[in-house]
Amino acid sequence: MSYKIFLVLILPFTAFLIFFTNSNTELFLAINQSGKAFPDIFWEILTTFGNKPFVLTVLFLVTWKKPDLLVSALIASIFAGLISSTLKPLFDLARPTDILNISSYHLIGAKISGHSFPSGHTLSAFAVASSLIFFYKKSFITVTMFLLASLVGLSRIMLGVHWPIDVLMGATLGLACAYLGVQLALHPWLRLKEHKLKSSVVNMLYLLLSLKLFLTGTGYASVQGMVQVIAILGIGLGIALIFYQLRKKS
Repeated sequence: MSYKIFLVLILPFTAFLIFFTNSNTELFLAINQSGKAFPDIFWEILTTFGNKPFVLTVLFLVTWKKPDLLVSALIASIFAGLISSTLKPLFDLARPTDILNISSYHLIGAKISGHSFPSGHTLSAFAVASSLIFFYKKSFITVTMFLLASLVGLSRIMLGVHWPIDVLMGATLGLACAYLGVQLALHPWLRLKEHKLKSSVVNMLYLLLSLKLFLTGTGYASVQGMVQVIAILGIGLGIALIFYQLRKKS
């Protein structure tokens, strides 16, 4: 069995193990309390990478020369959004803030209630990170992206807004979304599209995402400066690429 298959299987297996041993609350408290070893802003920065417009804009800035990868990440994020918006109200599970006394754990940021399962930030982070994993199929990228996405999931527990099961299943679903996204993005009916047209559409979509990020932010005031810088860079890159493509056509 390859280590990639192991990584995929270990997530839901651990979630089911926690569920059947009824250790979700105890594990949450143990993990959450350990987060005090780091400043709050550390976890707020990490959790920002689970914000869909932010993480997609970062991906755009880093891999703008790879339209197929950008398409796969976008498709994976759309699947992630659909799954999250469907499962959250369907299960409507209580968050730690709804059940636990605030004095028993460390809450960072505003109190959030309801719709705990699955963790949407973890789902988005794994959808984008795993798009890189499935697209490049390189060991270094696999390990690095898995660890970074896992830290985003961990941050949701450290912030006090999600249970371990929420995070583990969010990661599992994010991996599935990424796999589907890459398969669709690399399918002949999409790849046969004229490359310049494909790049133009992709650049326009990511420009709109950067604009959305600039206008809406991520909800954490302490990282707003970083978010605005990334948004402005994304807007600038999107405009520059579209302008360059228009000049080439004229």
